[in-house]
Amino acid sequence: MTSNREDAFYIETTGLPTPTVTKYDVGGNILATYNPTGGFITLMCVSPDDAILYYSVLSGTAIKRWDVVNNVAMSDLTTLPAAGNQTEMLCLADGSVVILIPSLYRVLRYS
Repeated sequence: MTSNREDAFYIETTGLPTPTVTKYDVGGNILATYNPTGGFITLMCVSPDDAILYYSVLSGTAIKRWDVVNNVAMSDLTTLPAAGNQTEMLCLADGSVVILIPSLYRVLRYS
């Protein structure tokens, strides 16, 4: 689960081969649903402008992007140095994405 830190929440429900991410308002009403590609989502965060969903998938090294305005896949943000080791992902107010990889003792920041 993640939020835009203002008025919407995004909850992933496992669905293989394609998961579903549902966007809710603070009252619990469904606003939209998305089917990001790539497999089982392990981490996700949404940009502060509520336009891009960043996510990683099980056993993957890519940080993927989903355009939540147009409901389409975008190019990957980056490829991480190790698969399956990321444990936290945060979207910051400036639009950058921070990823914690404890096994490498690293915090990585992408913009």
